[in-house]
Amino acid sequence: QIAGTWKLCPIGGGRLLQGNYSGLYVLEQHNGHWRVKHKIEGFDNSSKSFEIYKNNTIFVNHEYKGVFILEVDSDFKKLIHLRQSKNVEKGLHSGLVLYNNNIVYANRKGVYRYVEEKEDFVREDQLSAFYDSKNYTSGKLINTHNSKTLWSFSKKHLAFTESNNLIEGLRIKTVPIPEKIRKGAAGYENIVHLNANSYLIGRNNGYLLFNKQKWKQEENIDFEIRIDR
Repeated sequence: QIAGTWKLCPIGGGRLLQGNYSGLYVLEQHNGHWRVKHKIEGFDNSSKSFEIYKNNTIFVNHEYKGVFILEVDSDFKKLIHLRQSKNVEKGLHSGLVLYNNNIVYANRKGVYRYVEEKEDFVREDQLSAFYDSKNYTSGKLINTHNSKTLWSFSKKHLAFTESNNLIEGLRIKTVPIPEKIRKGAAGYENIVHLNANSYLIGRNNGYLLFNKQKWKQEENIDFEIRIDR
């Protein structure tokens, strides 16, 4: 018996990669049902947050141990090489996401991008504007629109960027929906693009719907939302 499932990700050939409490497993379809094919040997850490990068490299973010970088064989059976990032600190509610073919990591100290030439992460000052020390709640990052829009969450608002280039031309916009309205669990925030400008945000006790076209971006203004009864 395998305990827990954090995430599922397709890896081709009708297979899924599953992250759970004890590592990474490959699932396959059999007679119309999914079953466990095998576990990736050599990695036993809980894999709540992971991303596949360039076919056979897997990044796993463990909030209490740091970011692991796994190189596996073509069948996703065996671990060939394992190392950990030295440039990013482990952190509770930190985030890891694949965005515009880049591995991006976020924690309380900022946002970092994996650079192959350095074999580690470097800090992205423009993306780090998603957060400040007073309003940080979670490094959870979500991409929508087929990885064209990157979202973050803080105490005062949602923030997003729609740039196609992580190095140049970034512009971060905010949506004045604070944490007290969203009522989500830190580290488990989510936002889903429904259609056109409509989005769905998960809450502890339901959902929020909002239309991105119906709000106006304001600069250097703190928003307050009040619900009168």
